[in-house]
Amino acid sequence: GGGMGIISRGTSTSGHPRFEECCRYHAQFAGAPASVYDTSSADNNDDVTCRSRLAAWIHETGEDAVYFSYHTNAGGGRGTSTYTYSNNPPDGSYVPGAGTAGSDELAARIQSYVVAAANVHFESPWSDRGVRSAYFGELNPSYHDSDVPAALVEALFHDSTADTAYYREPFSRYVLGRAVCHAIIDYFSYADGTTPVFPPEPPVGLKVFNDGPGRITAQWQPPLPDAAGGDDPTSYRVYMGPLATAFNEGTTVDGTSASFDDILPGQTLYIKVTAVNAAGESLATPPAAVGVSPSGTANVLIIDGFTRFDSSMNFMEGTTADPSHRILLRKLYDHREGIRNHAPELGRAGMVFDTWHIEATSGGMPSWDQYELVDFITGKGHDSFPTELWADLEQFVSDGGNLFVSGSHVYESFSDHGLTSTAQSLLGVDAGAPADGNFSVTYTTDGLFSGITESPINYGTLTGYHPGIMESFTPSADATGQILYSGAAQAGVIHSHGSGTVIFFGFPFENVENSGSRDAIMSAIVDFTGVQAPEAVEPDGGVDAEPDSETDADTDAGPCGPNTVCTTETVIGCHCNSGNTKPPRGLLLPLILMGVVLWYRRRSLPESR
Repeated sequence: GGGMGIISRGTSTSGHPRFEECCRYHAQFAGAPASVYDTSSADNNDDVTCRSRLAAWIHETGEDAVYFSYHTNAGGGRGTSTYTYSNNPPDGSYVPGAGTAGSDELAARIQSYVVAAANVHFESPWSDRGVRSAYFGELNPSYHDSDVPAALVEALFHDSTADTAYYREPFSRYVLGRAVCHAIIDYFSYADGTTPVFPPEPPVGLKVFNDGPGRITAQWQPPLPDAAGGDDPTSYRVYMGPLATAFNEGTTVDGTSASFDDILPGQTLYIKVTAVNAAGESLATPPAAVGVSPSGTANVLIIDGFTRFDSSMNFMEGTTADPSHRILLRKLYDHREGIRNHAPELGRAGMVFDTWHIEATSGGMPSWDQYELVDFITGKGHDSFPTELWADLEQFVSDGGNLFVSGSHVYESFSDHGLTSTAQSLLGVDAGAPADGNFSVTYTTDGLFSGITESPINYGTLTGYHPGIMESFTPSADATGQILYSGAAQAGVIHSHGSGTVIFFGFPFENVENSGSRDAIMSAIVDFTGVQAPEAVEPDGGVDAEPDSETDADTDAGPCGPNTVCTTETVIGCHCNSGNTKPPRGLLLPLILMGVVLWYRRRSLPESR
């Protein structure tokens, strides 16, 4: 589906991305024969039968398969119906047995699971319009392999305001897709005479932290209960990588934690976790990041409180008056989005850090006395606003800690939860007001961020999310305004608490478009608060904290490349990513001496004849 459409019909191509084009053009692009995509004189007719013809062309003989088609309905009404093939028109009737074998059993399960999921997550009772039949072309047995059951669901009505309110929600798409997945698993279990097992839901409450020199640990909580969800996990899989979008093949663990040793200090690594059982693997948690500390502990903590996952996060495409909602695939894998523009900046500022997803605080709070700076990502807001966490942060700052809070809807959330006084005392703002619009931010010439050039704010392009209503402030008497929206309203304040400081932005830091500006802002915060990375602890025969001196070859502390030599550390994203690929330190000199002795002895032997 990548790229733009290239099939020319009439006088030009469609001018749309290929994933928006119909099956007729996709099949032609994919190399299918004309008997699949060109069976009539009209492209729209070709498209209907192309869907099932393409499935039959792809289907390998003897392979267990079903044909499933996902639709939304129209014409007035609400709710879900599922169709099999018959000669009757789509008038609401049901004539079983006319489609390919197994179609009725498949359709019954799809209808049951989709309605049950909608009852749990949409509204109850959800309109159950039942299993029906009709002479739909893509279900016609003439175009299917005879051993492939076929069914078509009309999940809801896209001309119903009430139904569409659910449909534009990303989680609703997940719920509907999961229901169909469960139905198909149930169908194959029925056909095999076995008990169905469904893939688990994703874990929650991920936290990743430094746990000793060269050691990092990830901990998480089991999936949340869901009446329409999957079965319990039997294990988990932990993925690690150098980017929030690039991971290794993962490590399987039985419990809800995993530790990794021999990790090279100075790296910024990302971890995500999935749940696994006999049916398969869940979607992953959004990633958490860790800046690997040379001392084995971090003094900076990222709290990722950006949990919003609703239609306000959709990418709005088209005209301003009547835009289309687009649910980007990357949001399903990382809907939090903030960590990818906080962790790298902290790393480039020389900081080492741990990360907690805000859900992890339900199992207990961090050890605040370990940290000197907390970077609280609120993004566009979160589902929960734990008052205990904010009370702890207020005490943390009072005890000399430093707090950086950024995001939209922050003051509004304090107000909604009756914590206006906390916002005033902690953040240093007496009032907040909407500052909606397309903005850049500028910095006062005599303040903390002086010298940083004007920074545009990403306001909902394909590379960022729409921040919604950003906020401007009236600083309290003991706080100072340091950042301005387009040179006017206050966008950020600095509030001193004696030895502790709060820096508060009314916009998401991650939405500052220029990476150089983000680096400069983060470096200014680090310098102002006086936070320094912990120094290395002298290794005790384990992790090398310093480059090796016995060899002139590139060490694993240097740039990645074909000459990189791994020692005992693990370098994620490097040419060699596992340790012990050269002799341990201490063995090198004896091996050299042994080689010299053998060479000398060989030179001393009589020449063979």
